[in-house]
Amino acid sequence: PATTLWLCRSMVISLLKKLILPQAEHLPLFGRLNKLSHQWLVTTILGATLSAGVSVINAFTLLMESSPIERRQAKKIIKQLNSGHSIATVLENTQLLEETHIQQIALAETSGNLDSVFQRLSISINQELIELSDKLNEFIEPIFISMLGLILGMIIIALYIPLFKLGDVF
Repeated sequence: PATTLWLCRSMVISLLKKLILPQAEHLPLFGRLNKLSHQWLVTTILGATLSAGVSVINAFTLLMESSPIERRQAKKIIKQLNSGHSIATVLENTQLLEETHIQQIALAETSGNLDSVFQRLSISINQELIELSDKLNEFIEPIFISMLGLILGMIIIALYIPLFKLGDVF
């Protein structure tokens, strides 16, 4: 259900970005929603692959293959991981995750709980994503209802004008 929700949200966001709001990333709610959906994707893929026993470099390779948005950053990350940098150090240079998430990942690296931390981060980001999309719904719903009322009013007026003109003829 969480992935279905995410897919629906990402489809709505991409539709809004392509058709209605070409500059949606610069708007506060849409930009934050877009960033959170990217963070959720990153943490979910890394959590699932690391818990399955996949190496960190292969997990980032899978992330790169599954998300074209993250491809550029994943290539840089893989290159830095191959040169021996820690995951937290590498993620600090990107803007994939927030600073608090990176600090949790740094602690998880030292304790060896990377998979569980990524899974917990995925769950918390998903919760935040749901809350933000609910706020967005509260904001957009009155606008859509008003637009629907205007459209229906225009249709009713367009239907009644010819009837009034018929009364003038007789």
